[in-house]
Amino acid sequence: MKKLWVGLMSVVLAISLAGCGGDAKKQEAKSEFIIKLANYYGPDHPMNQSVAVFKKIVEEKTGGKVKVQNFSNNALGSSVMASALA
Repeated sequence: MKKLWVGLMSVVLAISLAGCGGDAKKQEAKSEFIIKLANYYGPDHPMNQSVAVFKKIVEEKTGGKVKVQNFSNNALGSSVMASALA
C-alpha cells in the first residue's frame, strides 16, 4: 500500500511540475505533452490498474493534449535505470 501511495504522489508531483514555468507561446505551440510512468509491477497489479484510470481521466480532461504512457514490468530497465532516463 505504501508503494502505491508513493507512486500516486509522484504522479501528482510530476503533473504539478509540468505546469510550472516556460514560455506561454511555446506552450501554446506545443499541442501535446507526454507523461511517461515506469514501474516494476505486472500489468494486473493495482498500481497499473490505477495508472490506466489516471490515463483515461487525464486524456479526457485535457482533450487529448496530455498523453500518459505506462511502462510496466521494468520495460525501461531497472528502477535505477528508469529514474536516470527521466
